[in-house]
Amino acid sequence: MNTKQAILNTSRDRFGAPSEQVNAQFVARLPAHLHRIKAFEDNYLWMLQDPGSNLCWVVDPGDGKVLIEAAASRGLQIVGVLLTHHHADHQGGVDDLLQWASLRGQSLSIYGPSDERIHPQAKGLADGDRVDLGFAQAQVISVPGHTRSHIAYFLAEENMLFCGDCLFAAGCGRVFEGNPAQMLDSLAKLCTLPADSLVCCAHEYTLSNLRFAKAAHPDHVGINARLSEAESMRDRDLSTVPSLLMHELQTNPFLLGLVDQAPIHPAEPNIANKADRIARFAELRAWKNEFRA
Repeated sequence: MNTKQAILNTSRDRFGAPSEQVNAQFVARLPAHLHRIKAFEDNYLWMLQDPGSNLCWVVDPGDGKVLIEAAASRGLQIVGVLLTHHHADHQGGVDDLLQWASLRGQSLSIYGPSDERIHPQAKGLADGDRVDLGFAQAQVISVPGHTRSHIAYFLAEENMLFCGDCLFAAGCGRVFEGNPAQMLDSLAKLCTLPADSLVCCAHEYTLSNLRFAKAAHPDHVGINARLSEAESMRDRDLSTVPSLLMHELQTNPFLLGLVDQAPIHPAEPNIANKADRIARFAELRAWKNEFRA
C-alpha cells in the first residue's frame, strides 16, 4: 500500500477557510469544494459544495448560525442537511437553518437516521439507502455503537466518508447506547471502503487519541510519527482532520489487529478469534474512557 504525502489546507479564521498550506503526512488535503467549519470547542461542521454551482449540503449542523455566516462569506446557498445521529452538537442548528431558508423563500432537504430523537423534518434513512445530492450520491452506512441509530455517509464519486462520532482520527467514539461488538462491527464495515477515502470526522480529538495510542502501542513507529506531527500542528492551532482511511488502518489503536484490513504490529499478538477481538476492543475502549494525558 502506498503511503500518500498529503497536504492540508489550513486556516487561521473561524470558518476553516484555507489561508496557507502546510506539509503533513497524516492530514489529507481539503478539496476546494469541501469546507471544514469550526464550532463550539472542538466540533467540525462540514459544508460540501456542488463543484459546478454555489449550492451546498451541510453535515451535522450543530450550530446553524455559524454555518449561515460561513455560507454567506463564501456566497453559498445551503440546500440540504445530512445528520449522522441525534446528539445536540450534531443537529442543534437545524431549526436556525430552516428559519434562514424560509426567510429567503427557500426550502431544505433534511435526512438522518430513522430515530424519534432526530429532527422531525428529517427523512429517515436505513443502511443501503442513497441520498441524491445533485452532484453525487451519498450512500448510507449503518454504524451503531456510539448511538443505536448512528449512520455514516460515503460519497463514492468524491471518495469522502462523513462518519460523525463513529470513527475519529486515531480513535473512535464512546459506546453510549450500543455495545463493543456493535461498535467494532461498525468500524470494520467502514474499513472495507477504499483505503484512500477521506475520513471527515466531527471532532478535533486527534492529539488526545494519539497520546492514548502511544500508551497502548509505545513502540509503534507510525503512531509516534503521527503524534509528533499532531503535536506540532496543534501547537500552531492547525486542524488535524480530515485523515485518510489508510492512515487510520496503520495507526488507529481501535483498528490495529482488530479489523481484517489493519496490519498487526509485530509486538502484538494476532487476535484471530472474533470474540477475543471484541474483548480486546472493549478493554481498549474502557481504558480510553479513563485515560488522561
